[in-house]
Amino acid sequence: MELRAIHLGFAELISETQRFINQHWVKIGILNLIAAFGRLAQGGGFGAISPWLFSLIDVLVVVARFGLIILVLGQGSWQAGVKQIVLFPKRMTTEGGLLWKQLKMNVFWNKIAFSVNFIVFMIIGTVTNLSIQLFTHLFFFNWLKSHQFIAAKTTTWGVIQFLGNLSITPFTVVFMVLVAIFLVRKPEQR
Repeated sequence: MELRAIHLGFAELISETQRFINQHWVKIGILNLIAAFGRLAQGGGFGAISPWLFSLIDVLVVVARFGLIILVLGQGSWQAGVKQIVLFPKRMTTEGGLLWKQLKMNVFWNKIAFSVNFIVFMIIGTVTNLSIQLFTHLFFFNWLKSHQFIAAKTTTWGVIQFLGNLSITPFTVVFMVLVAIFLVRKPEQR
């Protein structure tokens, strides 16, 4: 079987990430809200919580993130994503060598494009995280407290985690899963 490399555009992974989020915003939004409110609760946003509830919320947040990974693997379908995960061990035993060769070829021929995509991603992540920090510390945190939207003992970290889980965290998860998919994808699978 002849292997050919994919040809990746300089911002293709970024645009594919945004396209995927725009196309599946309801499913992604529900998962993000679960994670965001969970992190806010862990940061004291609704008052003090017990250690067992903290752990339970942590599991819920991880399940929401895993649901997002499955959704991306299935290109918007949870069933197809679960199928991808179930078939992965079989695929590794039957096509493991070919997948590894495809990955090496895709990286070799797209080094610059992958680098540009990662640089753009890092810029987006840095600007978003700095914006969240500034927004929270300059006025949002105090505004939430003064209007009693959050508990008095809430930490700024809980609010920052809430905003991050609504913005850059899902973008990061979708981007990284798409990177993995593109790395082993054959040109005819695009």
